[in-house]
Amino acid sequence: MAEPSGALTAWKATSVGKNSDKVMEILETNYEENCDYQKALNLVVDCMLQYVEAGSKNIEIAIMIKDTKQMKILSDEEVDKVISEIEEKKKKEEKK
Repeated sequence: MAEPSGALTAWKATSVGKNSDKVMEILETNYEENCDYQKALNLVVDCMLQYVEAGSKNIEIAIMIKDTKQMKILSDEEVDKVISEIEEKKKKEEKK
């Protein structure tokens, strides 16, 4: 991507908006090269849940897949489903 200044930038994962710097720190620490789609999506949503009120009303996710020219914006239902899965997993881990 070329910024208005002419500088070239590229990301494997990024965040914009309030607390994006904190989310970026988590992404930089926990991102794994060549992870599958679901694992990457869970990582992103989990990062956001740490700094954003839970729920699809406060989270918007756009996904761009390598070698395609399409961007997918997740629906509220898709985001809520991922949030539910993450919360269930955390509850199970707490019980152990």
